[in-house]
Parts: sequence; structure tokens; C-alpha cells
Amino acid sequence: MRPTLELNPMVVEKLMKGDCAEYLCPHPFAHAVIDTFLTERSAESLTRYALSFDQSDMPQDAYERKVLTVTDENVLRFFLSRSFRSMLARLFSVSQLDFSGEYLPFLFYCPPFWSGIDPHTDNHPSRTHLSCLIYLTPDWDNSWEAGLNLCDSHNDKCRTVVRRYQPIFNRFVGFLTSATSFHSVSRSATSQQRLALSLLYNCV
Repeated sequence: MRPTLELNPMVVEKLMKGDCAEYLCPHPFAHAVIDTFLTERSAESLTRYALSFDQSDMPQDAYERKVLTVTDENVLRFFLSRSFRSMLARLFSVSQLDFSGEYLPFLFYCPPFWSGIDPHTDNHPSRTHLSCLIYLTPDWDNSWEAGLNLCDSHNDKCRTVVRRYQPIFNRFVGFLTSATSFHSVSRSATSQQRLALSLLYNCV
């Protein structure tokens, strides 16, 4: 099952024109949120692809998520293409986005009633990354929680949530990592699995 992918044409038009203000937010650190990021058909196709795998033997990370590195040529070609990276670079005002084998796209399968993740930065000491998520669970209800929380950096013991984004289907969220890009994920309050595609690029 090979997904066919295409960005929402309205999103492409805005990004190509540099008309990005509605997607960007500076607080608590620079980030972007784009709803209906892919065409509906593409988002559904990507979800079907993700759910076509047997999850029983998938490796599990430290946060109890099943993780699968994407190997499908169509998916890799789309998200690692020069045109896609250029649009994201324009959105985040960076000169260039690059990738390496250690940062291939991967899928997160978060289990029912997942415990979430405490505040962290994803910061690398020697380079900046663009960290992105595309949420892929259809018909997500906001009452189920498991949202992405962006936190302040002023109190090491108690980080205040400044922005919260629920994992709505086909929503894109991205931010540049730094020593102050503290974020967390709320606990899940549902028996539904939370599914997301993760993308990580080097800022050059």
C-alpha cells in the first residue's frame, strides 16, 4: 500500500507567496501550525499506509511509543524533496533544510491512555533542527487530550504551558529546536491510538 501525497494547494499558494503570517506564532518560541496540511486524500492515504503494518513486533521507545522508520519511496521522495524542504525553509525563515540517514521520517504509534511526555527541548548542542509532526488519527476528539504543549523557559521546576495544540487529523506543527524550546505531551484520555508522522531536518 503505497501512499500518494500532495500538499493542500491553498497551503502551497500561501507558502510560495510568503503569505505565512496566519501559520506562525512567536510565543513561547517560534513555531508554525497548519491545519489541513495535506489534501484530504493524501492524509487518508498516509494513514492507511501507517496502519498497514503489524505493530506487535515494532520497537518501543523510552516513552512507550511504537516507532517505525519510513522506508516507502513515495513518502521519502515527497518529504525529503528539495521543493518540500524549500517551502518549510521559507516558512521558518532559514536558509536551507538538509537531512541525513539518521533523521529519516518515522511514525509514532502512541498507545491507548498513553502517559505522555514531560517537558524537554530536543535541542542538539551543535546544530539547530526543524522538528515537525503531522497528526494522522482521524476524527480525533479534543476531549481525548494527548496534545502538544509548548512551555515557557523561565522556571526549571515548573514549566508553564503557553500554547496547547490538539492532535487533530492532518494538522502540521513545527518548530526550531533550541535550549528554550521546551515542549511536552499531555496524557491520553482515550482508548484510541494516537498516530503521527515525525520529520526532523538539519538547519544549514
